[in-house]
Amino acid sequence: MSILPIVAAVLLVHSMCCVQALCGDGECCEGYANQNGTCTPICKKPCKFGICVAPDLCECNDGYESSQDGRSCLPVCTETCVNGRCMSPGKCMCTMGFYADAKNPNICYRQCTNRPIRGQIRWCGCSSGYSKQEDSKSCVPVCKKPCVEGFCGSPDTCVCKLGYKKNPKNKFECVPTCKTPCENGRCTGFNTCTCNEGFETDS
Repeated sequence: MSILPIVAAVLLVHSMCCVQALCGDGECCEGYANQNGTCTPICKKPCKFGICVAPDLCECNDGYESSQDGRSCLPVCTETCVNGRCMSPGKCMCTMGFYADAKNPNICYRQCTNRPIRGQIRWCGCSSGYSKQEDSKSCVPVCKKPCVEGFCGSPDTCVCKLGYKKNPKNKFECVPTCKTPCENGRCTGFNTCTCNEGFETDS
């Protein structure tokens, strides 16, 4: 609710009172101070982002609105600040532990480790080396290259599937293991040997 009618009424009453007071003993009404023959309103709390127009009553600058008691001026944001608060006209500041969305700075998302934390919004940001899944409910590790015969277990680190081990020459590739060495052949699958040309398996 606008306080302008209240301000106008207060100013009218105090103006009439002060004019009459000055006509008599020259003293200002309560809540006013005589400055060079003019009765000036006094605000105990300075009117930051506004001016004092009546005792303890501020009139706010553009981009600000009066608090409920009329004693201070608060910034106005046209859009609601989600997980944050309005710090200056049209600008939100995120609550500690949240960060602003790149496309809509009025929305703040919760910061996460490698997994999202439940909050007032559908998803949160992921730590470096992780990306948000399409369902917007979890963060998954990112590997620069696909993991051959394995999966990405942590940023740029592949985990080999059962029966495979890391290729020492390529960290993104897993190679099969064979319990028994493949003589005159090579290990092509878990405990599976493929003979070289000209050789066959011993039956």
